[in-house]
Amino acid sequence: MTMETDWSERLSETLRKRLPPHFWFHMSNKGVRPSHPVSKCSKVVFLHGWCQSHSAWLQTATKIRDRYGHESILLDFYGHGSSPYPDEFDQLSPEILLMQVRDAICRVGWENDKIVFAAISLGASIGLRYAESFPGSVERFLLLAPSGLKEPFMLNLANLGSVMAKAGVRIGKTMRHIGLGAALKAPPIFRGLAHMNLIKSTPHYDVPQDLGHVTGIPFTVLLGQLDFIHTPQASKWCEAGDKPNNRTIVKNLESHVTMCLRPTRFRLEELVGAWHSKDFELEGKQLSPPSASHRHGYHTPYPSLVSQSGTEKDCKETRRSRVSMYNRRGGGRSSSDTDVMSNNDEDGGDDGTDHQKPKQTPTRVRVRARL
Repeated sequence: MTMETDWSERLSETLRKRLPPHFWFHMSNKGVRPSHPVSKCSKVVFLHGWCQSHSAWLQTATKIRDRYGHESILLDFYGHGSSPYPDEFDQLSPEILLMQVRDAICRVGWENDKIVFAAISLGASIGLRYAESFPGSVERFLLLAPSGLKEPFMLNLANLGSVMAKAGVRIGKTMRHIGLGAALKAPPIFRGLAHMNLIKSTPHYDVPQDLGHVTGIPFTVLLGQLDFIHTPQASKWCEAGDKPNNRTIVKNLESHVTMCLRPTRFRLEELVGAWHSKDFELEGKQLSPPSASHRHGYHTPYPSLVSQSGTEKDCKETRRSRVSMYNRRGGGRSSSDTDVMSNNDEDGGDDGTDHQKPKQTPTRVRVRARL
């Protein structure tokens, strides 16, 4: 029995017996009419970063479903979002997150399919370790401000965080050993120690540094020029995976935090070759964008940001014109209002005359969004 087969069997047994429940959901492409259809839809797993949740990727997942017809899995790592913490603080580790990802993939029935991993920061290391544990199961990577590589400078923020986290975990284990385990159950202390145990192996998270296990896998990597946590080691990422098809993009004046908080700013859904092979694209088959009612639902609890009578762009332009009109009048509505009025109710001129215009009913457009 090979080591890989033994690992897979032990992982499956652990999943069946000990893995706690966790939050995940499947965004299906059933009934979706994509605007840029491809001959083969991808299966995408989105992995968020440390102290984030699945909402970091929610809009991007919705966009690639509406654009290409790809289906995806989004989840919350243990100790993040809607997923609970393990029973003991030292159980929250990259290993249990890897098991969690495998569990979600198996529940959807993708265990024998090739997966596209889109990952932020910590999630990148989990995706790379997944490729190591399950060879041949990853189709391509899209990594945003990724971890997984050792930092050359000891005073790097990630290295300093690792030292502090190891010290905190050591203190916690000592307190449990001398009979002070009850004090560790206090939620603030327990959660702090659990997250320290998770990031104690940052920045590499035990990912093989030669990246030989991802040979032949295309990479699309976005790095921040001012990222001082996981520094932009563009040359190493260019040498990983499938070199001819790799793509490394360094974003100017972007830090680690700004890269992770709003991935939708980078319009990742439009990156050619990031979600599927260029060979799958159908020339001349681009359709009109799906209607708002068509975008809502399909195994996702959150609607995408669209109006009931137009696209997101139309809705934003309508709101902008209404705000401009209210500013000229010296009044305005609260910025938290969700009703957007179209600019078709302008008053008469400033000469004091009462212009008799046909009375028009303002068109109301309601924006439904949860971020």
